[in-house]
Amino acid sequence: MTRIAYFIFSHVNPDQVIRLIDALRSSPGAQVVVHHDYSVDYLDPNLIRPSKNVHLFPEHISVSWGTFDQVEMQLRILKWANHNLEYDWAINLTGQDYPIKPLTEIEDFLGTTEYDGFLEATPVSQLEAEDRKSCERRYFFRYVSLPKHLDLRRPPSGTEWWFDGLTTALNGKQNLLQIAPTLRNMPTRIGTRRIKTPFSEDFQCHKGSSLWSLSRRAVSHLLEFVGNHPHVSRHYARTLIPSESMLQTILSNNRTLNLCRDNLRYMRWSPLSAGPDVLSQKDFPDLIASGKHFARKIDITHAPMLVDQLDTYIGA
Repeated sequence: MTRIAYFIFSHVNPDQVIRLIDALRSSPGAQVVVHHDYSVDYLDPNLIRPSKNVHLFPEHISVSWGTFDQVEMQLRILKWANHNLEYDWAINLTGQDYPIKPLTEIEDFLGTTEYDGFLEATPVSQLEAEDRKSCERRYFFRYVSLPKHLDLRRPPSGTEWWFDGLTTALNGKQNLLQIAPTLRNMPTRIGTRRIKTPFSEDFQCHKGSSLWSLSRRAVSHLLEFVGNHPHVSRHYARTLIPSESMLQTILSNNRTLNLCRDNLRYMRWSPLSAGPDVLSQKDFPDLIASGKHFARKIDITHAPMLVDQLDTYIGA
């Protein structure tokens, strides 16, 4: 039996998180580790029913989306798991993900695959012009937060359109100074182009989804690299949305790892949407036919019947 460690990173919908935990723990070979951000919403530890294969991560940290907090949280949990758990594969999930394939099939697949990991990652140099420019502004600049009294997110009433236009014009006219777009209640951040970065021909910057499935071999390499190259963490700590680049860059530049660029997640994106669509029960046939292992974005308050359908299908 392939032993899988599932890492759940959640902050809302505690009832749905419990459903996800119970679905995953139904496999006898699973280890479930939960990190819940209690600064956003409360998850009753008594409902989790900690056991030999379900663990509430002991080092809770408050996480701000789009910051290095997300990367630090993942690295802490992976390091803890390597010291405390026996596992063959690690899979990270949000509280709004859910299995769409029986866990035994996922275990059989990972137990026989030739790959060391499944994650989306593309060299920034190979992206289309606009995407490449956007990623360079994220990962080739050093950002600092402005103090509250200089916060540019709240221009005087009636001048928002003027401020947005000025910011867009400033960012587009030059490539040395950038005002970061507002990210979920984050303070305004100003970025300056770095003279030196850790990237090179032999260590290319990559960008991709923050969701992955990694073999223990890949996880061990990741942790070893981070420990031996602290300057890479220091660099990413001052970038935007490092969770979509740092791990992808480190793993993709290891020539000994055989990586698949499919992260085995089903997500549907509407045009111009800032995030994946919330799925409903009418999407059930597409989820099952996709061949993917997990789906997002699932909201039990929006489509409770979908989770019931999936539980029945996967035998949870």
